[in-house]
Amino acid sequence: MKIKKVIALLAVIVLTLAFTQGCGLKRESKLVKMYKELDLKDFKSQELVGDKNKSEKLAREVYVEPQLSRVLKYLEFLRKNDTKFILYKVDYKKIEIKEQKDDMAKLLVESEVTGDFFTIKYPEKKLDSLVARPLKYEITLKKVNDKWYISDAKPLS
Repeated sequence: MKIKKVIALLAVIVLTLAFTQGCGLKRESKLVKMYKELDLKDFKSQELVGDKNKSEKLAREVYVEPQLSRVLKYLEFLRKNDTKFILYKVDYKKIEIKEQKDDMAKLLVESEVTGDFFTIKYPEKKLDSLVARPLKYEITLKKVNDKWYISDAKPLS
């Protein structure tokens, strides 16, 4: 009788451990979560591109040089072409930490982005769609004053 109780208790413990630690779910690292937050802020800056101050303020919260200059040029290009991008969905297929130091990290990012390009001026006019376009990047993150920023984004695809 005691053996059955011990076996039942062990089975409950094993199942509990399997459920809480396994389950095919991986806990995201803080660095990966932080990258996703930065990426979403970047998309928001493209949506707010009509308001130069707001979009560039957001870009400066996401990027440091050399990527910051590239992003500011891109935002200016969108403004000059009366265009903004509205993100509907980003599906992160893979985010792998390739290298991490105290003040620098390199990530391999694979994602699919869905959204539309619209004119900035009212009434908005849809210009083009981006439907589940697969993207691959090597992202370099840099820590400045205890805060992470994207310092480089190299397309791999």
